[in-house]
Amino acid sequence: MDSRSDPELSVIIPNWNGAAFLREVLACLGAGESAARMEILLVDNGSSDGSTDLARALQPRVRVIANAANAGFARAVNQGLHAAAGRYIAVINNDTAWSDDWLDGCRRFLDAEPAYDFAAPLVLRYGEREIVDSAGDGVNLRLMPHKHCCGQPADRPRGAGRRPLMSASCSAVLFRREFFVQYGAFDEDFFMYYEDVDLFFRAFLGGAQGCLLPEWTVFHHEGGSVGRYDEEILKNREYRIKNFLLIRNRVFFLVKNCPGSYLWLAWPLLAAELARSLGYHLVHGRLVLFLRAHWEAIRWLRAMWRKRRIVQGNRVVPFRRLVAALRG
Repeated sequence: MDSRSDPELSVIIPNWNGAAFLREVLACLGAGESAARMEILLVDNGSSDGSTDLARALQPRVRVIANAANAGFARAVNQGLHAAAGRYIAVINNDTAWSDDWLDGCRRFLDAEPAYDFAAPLVLRYGEREIVDSAGDGVNLRLMPHKHCCGQPADRPRGAGRRPLMSASCSAVLFRREFFVQYGAFDEDFFMYYEDVDLFFRAFLGGAQGCLLPEWTVFHHEGGSVGRYDEEILKNREYRIKNFLLIRNRVFFLVKNCPGSYLWLAWPLLAAELARSLGYHLVHGRLVLFLRAHWEAIRWLRAMWRKRRIVQGNRVVPFRRLVAALRG
């Protein structure tokens, strides 16, 4: 089968100044049984480090979709989705690597299990290869996103075996094409951060289900392109932008996705989380940023409310199942 004309698998790699990582991830994609049946779509967000030329030189099969400026993660992936021709769609971070063909393993699982809409490998830290980065993602009772088993030994999720997922890390996940047809693409209004939380949560409300396959492993340089979010670099402009987007996009996520019934039950938890965030930003001298982000969210309220009507209108998950999933 010619992967360029009739691919079974489309791999989308959003990239922004990720030249330092591309050599390894493209080498991984060129190995394994799945390589002959895939197309590789590198969506570049205006990199200035020669990423696109390097990608073409390293892997002639790469199809580069080049943006003149940073269009954000959500739009980059959506551009890849529009161009993708495969039955299965993989979204992979540029700062990942693996030694086993997890793409083929996840594809075979989805072929055999039609009840599942996506599958994800166990994601471990690149520099600590027996420590978990993500054994699937989730959302807790405060509607805060989290990574299952993050920081724990890899033996724990491996020992627990396969399990259903509400959401997965977009560092490495394989979808059926129909997932995006049924539940929509990433919301580009988020630009970056929370766009994956939004996608998976509204899909879960609509009945989607994924599965963790811990027998397959991916290694991830967490924050490779953007860097780690810690106290030493919060003063950096890029991290102020990240902080702003995290605050604003959480409001977007809540307005779009929180069912009214859950809001009535859990408003003390949601209020407590808001108070905690306010206190944190106040203590760290970021009150103005916190208020600006919420004001920006209010300005978008009408647009998010229109989207809410669609999300809640498509909801099929019963209230008890939602609460059970949030409890983990």
